[in-house]
Amino acid sequence: PHRRTEHLEDIAQAARHMAGLIDEVLLLGRIEAGRLAFQPRSIDLSTFCRRLAEETAQATASRCIIRVSCPDRLPPALSDENILRHVIGNLLSNGVKYSTAGSAVTLSLARVGSDVVITVTDRGIGIPLEDQPRLFELFYRGRNVGELPGTGLGLVIVKRCVVVHGGDVQLHSHSGCGTTVIVRLPVFASPEVPPSQT
Repeated sequence: PHRRTEHLEDIAQAARHMAGLIDEVLLLGRIEAGRLAFQPRSIDLSTFCRRLAEETAQATASRCIIRVSCPDRLPPALSDENILRHVIGNLLSNGVKYSTAGSAVTLSLARVGSDVVITVTDRGIGIPLEDQPRLFELFYRGRNVGELPGTGLGLVIVKRCVVVHGGDVQLHSHSGCGTTVIVRLPVFASPEVPPSQT
């Protein structure tokens, strides 16, 4: 019975992996065909990000500590929740996957004018400098990933979804020193008004 249970868990994990891969390929197909609709609606970014961090922690058996840092007051954001989920979800999953168990992955939000700046930072294996120019190419993975599972689609999906959302993405990393990905999206109706000086 014990071995049977182990085999069933392996099968279930393989099925989840395959389903995830199919979903990613289908999503990319929709993006490439121009069929990924951008449907913004009002959402609470802080609540959304905290919920997504909890979901990622559960899905990865709390392998890493996910810390969320948000301003006390953020106005409602106009964003496509589905697209945002693909962006932040992939970045958090990558941060956990390529980090040492028990280390921290940080998700932070900041408002800059009409934009939200989303930063995901890990202290994992990092990405060799020579690999970084090709990270947003289909199926390309850093040469230092070893036996860690992956498809080479996560960052491609992030990039494509950010473009659909009208934003941009930057990546900073050094091998052995972790990775920081910065996403900037126009989500607020009007620029932030600086406090009046008295």
